[in-house]
Amino acid sequence: MSEIISNAVIESILSRRSIRSYTDAQISDRELETILQAGIWAPTARNAQEINFYVIQNKDSIRELAERYSKYAFNDGKVRNFAYGAPTLILLYGKSGARFMEIDAGIAAENMTLAAHSLGLGSLIIGCIKEYLYSDDGREYATSIGISEDLSFGIALAIGHTNEPTPSKPRLEDRIKYIK
Repeated sequence: MSEIISNAVIESILSRRSIRSYTDAQISDRELETILQAGIWAPTARNAQEINFYVIQNKDSIRELAERYSKYAFNDGKVRNFAYGAPTLILLYGKSGARFMEIDAGIAAENMTLAAHSLGLGSLIIGCIKEYLYSDDGREYATSIGISEDLSFGIALAIGHTNEPTPSKPRLEDRIKYIK
């Protein structure tokens, strides 16, 4: 393999990690707006722009979601803090039945996590709550925070100030195949 080109974008992509330990400090409104704009400007299939961004910065609401998810998925009395204490949780929802909604949400999520990283913030892309948010109880929770019933969950992001950085892990080899 030849040496890759290095620039700010490539360095950001290669150095970003999934963070699982956050401080209690909330991100600033300016940081949040910058991250949301990175999501808004993500490309979408057929330029549909159907992804909606629901920002939760209320600790009780994030805790309630964690409790309800844990009861639904595990029902063992333990609460899974899937956001790892991040003070900001962003739920990405799109039009139910939209053919490329989850792909569009994933593209927006990657833009947003790279934007957060470029601002010195940590982030985590969260998919484990998907089945819960599609359940009757999950739809009830979504409705309780103002998410329209004609929308479906795509993906979520935890964002905040990193408490403990995540070390890099080796990449698996032999995943690139050339057809020239």
